[in-house]
Amino acid sequence: MKTREILWLLPLFSLFARCTVQEDYIFEESATARIKAYITACQTVITQPEHGWKVLFEPNKQSLGGYHVVMKFHEDGSVRMVCDFLEEESTSTYSFNESQGAVLCMDSYSALHYLSDPRVPRNGILGVGLEGEFEFVIKEVTPDSMVFFGKKRGEPVVFYPAEEADWTGRMALYRNHIEKMAPQEDSPFFRALTMNQTAINLVYDPPTRTIIYTYSDDKSKQILSAWTRVYGTEEGVRFSPAIRVNGVVLDQLRYNNTTHLFEVGTPGVVGSLRYSNTPPFPFYNSLDMLQARSTFACTPLVGSISGSLTSIIDFIEALMGGHSIYMTSELQFGYRALVMAGMKQFRIIWDIDGKGPWFSFYGAKNAISEAQYSLSYKLNMEVLRDSRDQVRFTWTDERQTNDAEFATAMVQQPGFAAFRTFIIDPAGFTIVPSSNERFYLVNLNDSKRWLLLSKE
Repeated sequence: MKTREILWLLPLFSLFARCTVQEDYIFEESATARIKAYITACQTVITQPEHGWKVLFEPNKQSLGGYHVVMKFHEDGSVRMVCDFLEEESTSTYSFNESQGAVLCMDSYSALHYLSDPRVPRNGILGVGLEGEFEFVIKEVTPDSMVFFGKKRGEPVVFYPAEEADWTGRMALYRNHIEKMAPQEDSPFFRALTMNQTAINLVYDPPTRTIIYTYSDDKSKQILSAWTRVYGTEEGVRFSPAIRVNGVVLDQLRYNNTTHLFEVGTPGVVGSLRYSNTPPFPFYNSLDMLQARSTFACTPLVGSISGSLTSIIDFIEALMGGHSIYMTSELQFGYRALVMAGMKQFRIIWDIDGKGPWFSFYGAKNAISEAQYSLSYKLNMEVLRDSRDQVRFTWTDERQTNDAEFATAMVQQPGFAAFRTFIIDPAGFTIVPSSNERFYLVNLNDSKRWLLLSKE
């Protein structure tokens, strides 16, 4: 009986199944039609503003600053762009598709592709880029704004109607001012920003448009570091979050075309940004911070000609000077020669025996090999003042190596002599702490001579 009842119900199940499929088909057709109609409406809106749209791209608020772009979309599928990070205007193509609902796509290389390009170095490292987007999922479109989400990372992006000034000089002003934030070639290391007699040391990274600033806390005398993003403005630059040091809050600088200086633009705060050969304040106990936090302080690890693509890119970058942000210009040529000879990394090792630093080369017998050898020389270290932020190194004959051939190859390179001469300069160094377990050794007589050490 039960079997007959089930057999009797099978045609009904079949009918229900056919109805469901038919309804799904009708729904999908309706959804597709709706998306197409929506895209048509977006196409109309996106081409309407006389001067196009402007947008502030902030790809990653945790590690990157902001990049302004102005776009004029045309009905023929072309889009003009000006921005504050590339000098020349560009023309690209755009389209809409239905890959994730309605999506706006920049189809040919543009300013937006530049922000996504892994060939753009970031902190001296290739293959990362600036986390940009060139495909945007449309969330909301009105005549006053267009709201998107980046298709790759999901970050919100908002377009607003542009003005004529955005095309006729505003972007150039933004770019001009933010470029002036970059350290001048062959300038002193220290960039002292004074604010009502309070000083900070400022280090600006141009590609990421970010600042790391270091200061001495008035009460504890601790050396503290903080981070902020930088944005170009018509008058200079602004910071977000605002710089906050010993009760002083600073959110902008104005560039003075007469004095060629950035001056404080925050009401009630007086000061300017100047280059200096001497530190703006003592970096109290920075030696202790370095020894406690960095078992190994070193230049970046270099790849080899053979091996993975990443290793090859690292190797090429080292030869092309991509690691120049880690060392003064005098070390660059010798550094490249050492890399060709097999050096993978230059280190100052602090804690082999608990007695002081070692001057060390790590690598292989040639640029192709992946072997791991080392050559280390013991350094004597003298602390030069009670604030424990200045030191002097002298050479000893105590040496450690695990391969005599590698040691001989390294010592014969001109770069070995360059690094040795640099590190045992009798003038000594100021130890300047930075964020992310980084420390600069800055020569006391000539601050243009410096080396950046990072925790391995």
